Amino acid sequence: MIPHSIHASCVARDGAAIVIYGPTGAGKSLLALALIEHGFTLVADDRVELGSEGASPPETIRGLIEVRGVGILAMPWVAPVPVRLAVALGRRADRLPQSEHDPQTGAVLLRILGSEYGDVSRVKAAFDACTGRYEWVAGAGK
Repeated sequence: MIPHSIHASCVARDGAAIVIYGPTGAGKSLLALALIEHGFTLVADDRVELGSEGASPPETIRGLIEVRGVGILAMPWVAPVPVRLAVALGRRADRLPQSEHDPQTGAVLLRILGSEYGDVSRVKAAFDACTGRYEWVAGAGK
């Protein structure tokens, strides 16, 4: 993979990452923060560098996350981490989505609105399926 930078947020747990895409104001940082509150660690916020070893933050924003209406906060971070799930914000999730992979990372792609009740649980469940805790029977990762 040729190293490149994308507009996204990224969190990780147990050596695997979730990259979160979406337009400005879609809730990338807020979803990342919610996942951090559920045991994930920040990789990067706003810009993510993708390379052969996985996702990393640009040097200038390592360990920083912008929480809209609160400010910029410093917190622990990890990198590089291989991406196992990509989440695209901005579209309501299909009840039983077709299997799709992210062209940027090759990871399973999950499309969700990002502001619906249960979206954090949906992302955690998809991540757990991508990392082997659950088994895909049908849907986004099958």
